[in-house]
Amino acid sequence: MNPAWGYQGSLVCPVCGREQRCGCEKCHNCGAALVSGLVKTAETETRENESVEVVERKVEELEKEETSFLEERISSRELGAILSVLAFVLGICVFLVAFVDVARLVRDISGKGFFVESAVAGLRLLGYSMAYVLYANSTKFLLGTALLTAGILVSPPYPFRSRNNWVIAMRILLFFFGIVSALYILASLLVLIPAPVSLILKNLIPPLYYSIPVCLITGAGMGFITYFLSVFSRRIDIVFE
Repeated sequence: MNPAWGYQGSLVCPVCGREQRCGCEKCHNCGAALVSGLVKTAETETRENESVEVVERKVEELEKEETSFLEERISSRELGAILSVLAFVLGICVFLVAFVDVARLVRDISGKGFFVESAVAGLRLLGYSMAYVLYANSTKFLLGTALLTAGILVSPPYPFRSRNNWVIAMRILLFFFGIVSALYILASLLVLIPAPVSLILKNLIPPLYYSIPVCLITGAGMGFITYFLSVFSRRIDIVFE
């Protein structure tokens, strides 16, 4: 039995904590009057205080470790900057891949030597050629546009962190996105011109009820991004606040 505690119904010394069952009313050690019931002694209180101190020290150590861990973690601003750089670089890579593919497709179609009978037929031939090149790269253009837009808006990467460089980069993107959007919409309109066209050229792209919606959606999407960036670029303080 713990000498610091007694049991209900037994006699315990309130000073030294000794339990006696001999029937005496005074403690054999110190002579203090015995009491009945569970009694907490000074020694017990000391032990409890020591236990509390140990627990408090453990809690303080855990709090210090947690604070240190949180300080070492990447802040939300730093994470946003990292993701912006990744998005911007990946966007450039997507567009470079699209340009290489466009060059390949233009070379393929220019080597076929199509003959046109009139200017109207030539315009439709141009529309089919543009649709052939643009349709195959619509996903790349949309993905590249989204990545570049996110990279330049969320947290402009170096060297676009200065206002002047950011404005220049934004104007370049607006010009490029606007040109590509106009080409998609123009191709969608030219293929609808009622003029004869080579069967070989028709077979280069999917049926018009597939290719035209894809080109229109891509052109409209990039056009919306162009308009959004043109409006947002006037509120440059939001980016550099």
